[in-house]
Amino acid sequence: MERLPTLKSAITGEKSLTLNLVWANGAQDTVDLTGLIRRSQHFKVFAENPETFCDMSVTEFGGGVEWKNGLDYSAVSLKLLADKQRLTSGTK
Repeated sequence: MERLPTLKSAITGEKSLTLNLVWANGAQDTVDLTGLIRRSQHFKVFAENPETFCDMSVTEFGGGVEWKNGLDYSAVSLKLLADKQRLTSGTK
């Protein structure tokens, strides 16, 4: 049985609305949440006030990230998005 992805750490990236992720297994990803933020009525608060995007942390036990405003995004969703973006960009 495959284990669920677990985050060790997450910080905001150099590019706006991105996260630099370190997984429990040591792998690293950068994920761009711009599309989610533009499409989601809940996450669009970060487009309107980008400073609030930086105010986040990894949830207890590494199951995702959470922002001070109450929004969260699961590690599973972040992993799927990171994998998709990696395939789209052609990097490994």
